[in-house]
Amino acid sequence: MPVRGHIRSFMFQGNDAGNLGFDPFIAQYRAVYDTFTTPPSESVALAQNTMVTTLVDGGQWAKKDQFLLLAQESNGDGEALKNWITPGTNDAVIVNAPAFVSLEGFTPNGTTSYIDTKWNPTDDGSNYTQNAASWGLYCRTNVAEIDEDLGTVAAGNWVYAVLRYAGLNRFYAGTNDGGGTNFAGTFTDSRGFWISNRTAVDANKYYRNKVEIYDANKTTNGLPSTDFFIGAYNSAGNPIFGTTKQYACYFTGGTLTTDDITAITDAVEIYMDFSGKGVIT
Repeated sequence: MPVRGHIRSFMFQGNDAGNLGFDPFIAQYRAVYDTFTTPPSESVALAQNTMVTTLVDGGQWAKKDQFLLLAQESNGDGEALKNWITPGTNDAVIVNAPAFVSLEGFTPNGTTSYIDTKWNPTDDGSNYTQNAASWGLYCRTNVAEIDEDLGTVAAGNWVYAVLRYAGLNRFYAGTNDGGGTNFAGTFTDSRGFWISNRTAVDANKYYRNKVEIYDANKTTNGLPSTDFFIGAYNSAGNPIFGTTKQYACYFTGGTLTTDDITAITDAVEIYMDFSGKGVIT
């Protein structure tokens, strides 16, 4: 047993794992792990590997263009900003230092700080197309604001999300359409995993914690050519309507099935629950 434990620890040291003939990680997670300047602790890394394995085996990983696990253990050298689908390509950046908390994510200041995903559908979309697209945003805090939790616009083509609009407690969102008054229900809690799933030119459903909350029929009119911002809205490169919520995970990709939405939500929540940071009940 002592030898076995020693080997297990040694295996986490990058390429040494391959030399031993053993690797505790699936290839898709190994590609991310090896880019970390400060890797997560062994238990956290194994929890992250489990999350990725679940999504790879279920087919959801292949449908993504960008996946950011903002709730990383460290962000000393951008570990929480990696694009897990293609590490080193479309890695995100933080602007004006939104507050980072280990295993929880980032909190913008509501004015000048936000996350630039460095990903836009026109230049970087592969699975994400005008009439077949998805995005997801995991929020850890309950805040009512007149804000944009996620968004960008270019040439009248909008993507946006307002998780809980102050005063009205409404959810507003749009995906590759002309913006407007998409809204659903009354929400007194902004926490959870919010997912948009466009399946056709005139079909787009929204989900919160695996439950469909709005069936939108807005017709698409194009793809934005500017980066998605998290914690603010990208208006011609300028952040507006900043938020003060805390964000733990984000993704973009192609059309999802309802089973995909359940699998993604569950896999991420299991990871968040591992460190006691999950918010879905």
